[in-house]
Amino acid sequence: MSLPQAGHQDEGLQPERTLLAWGRTLLAMLVASLFFLRWMPHHGRFAAGLITLTLLGALLIWLSQRRRYRCRVEGINRARFPADVTGVLGLGSMVTLIGGAAIWITLMA
Repeated sequence: MSLPQAGHQDEGLQPERTLLAWGRTLLAMLVASLFFLRWMPHHGRFAAGLITLTLLGALLIWLSQRRRYRCRVEGINRARFPADVTGVLGLGSMVTLIGGAAIWITLMA
């Protein structure tokens, strides 16, 4: 994904750094789904559910990247912007759910 044109005067390039951090998170979700793919022969539908959940998380991050960048640039231009509470809480909840399910399936096997 190419970075949108910068429309701000932030020398620290904070929106671009944030965009890259979310991109690394997206990559981590894709890698986690590949690990769960290895569980398919042994755990079937449960592993498929974990794969679907991680891919859904990665897709939601990818779809929200432009909106997130635009919001941050506008915030820099206005000199204030709200925290991305929904994104952070959503990702935290998803990671907790995936981690708990992975621990549960490992202990039950």
